[in-house]
Amino acid sequence: MFEDVNDVEMNDLLRSTASAEPVVRSKALTQILTAVTTPVRSGIFDGDTTAGVFNIETLPPGVSAEYPTDFVSPGSEGEFRAFTNPGKGKPPALVVSGDKLTLASTKNILRVEYDLSYARNARWNIVARLTEAFMAGFIKKRNDDCWHTILFAMADRDVTIFDIAAGSGQFTRKLFSNLRVSMARNSGGNAMSIRRGRATDVWVSPEGMESILSWNLDQVPDTVRASLYSMASTDNLSVNILGTTVHQMYELGAGQEYQAYYVASGGVLTPAGSGHAAADLELGIVLDLTNKDSFVKAINQQFEMFEDPALHAYQKGGFYGWEEYSIGVLNSQRVAAITF
Repeated sequence: MFEDVNDVEMNDLLRSTASAEPVVRSKALTQILTAVTTPVRSGIFDGDTTAGVFNIETLPPGVSAEYPTDFVSPGSEGEFRAFTNPGKGKPPALVVSGDKLTLASTKNILRVEYDLSYARNARWNIVARLTEAFMAGFIKKRNDDCWHTILFAMADRDVTIFDIAAGSGQFTRKLFSNLRVSMARNSGGNAMSIRRGRATDVWVSPEGMESILSWNLDQVPDTVRASLYSMASTDNLSVNILGTTVHQMYELGAGQEYQAYYVASGGVLTPAGSGHAAADLELGIVLDLTNKDSFVKAINQQFEMFEDPALHAYQKGGFYGWEEYSIGVLNSQRVAAITF
């Protein structure tokens, strides 16, 4: 994470942060923050599980995150719903008003502190671990804000795709066909429309991914089974099937946090009965990223780090960081739930 940071130099600076001289202490802290801000900022973006999903726009100071709704197809206005994540601890909200919508912004603020004995003893490795924990907090908050908004939009849209003949926990070839057809049918337009939709990306649990990789010959030919393995990404977290990328997400699955959030938001896993063979146990996320017109993240304030000088009175050192952004799902026709 901090490969470009010189540990010897950082240890010297760290000792200076414990100095009784305010000027020496402040200068050393400033130099440390300057050295670590770039790798921390890079790490935050690298850990974002929504990379490639949300369009990121940096707004000038004082400009609110406003977006027009004129991209809605005539006749489909009644199906159009948009959502924004308004802040910490609050559920996403429906915000469509007139011919435009304004996304509420949320601030992400975290701080870490350490005992000055680590600084006096030049334990940069300890402080570096705290810095990584600090960075992980930002990553987690960003990911949750984005996916919570998507999950809330899925629950509100109430389009659930499943395989009526499948057993619990089975991601079948038929389910894959159903999700492709459903997204094509329910995204508006026709086969020749410029902005026609389709299922471009699917997120499932590790168990769901393994279920796909275990498709046998009664579901797909052997050549297709072989291609599932050969087309797997180098990190073994995704496969490509007929142009639709299936991603593995650890937060999905029975008892996992994103599935629990979906249910708490009003989403329902398909129950047994009504011809359905067995109650479904898992949730999957289907998105249409063809047009890049729905998932937006507006940066109101870029990530910044600052020293926390008030901690010195308690023989502590530390720093804090903050950023402000607006997150929205502008068209819920681009999302759907699958259960299996």
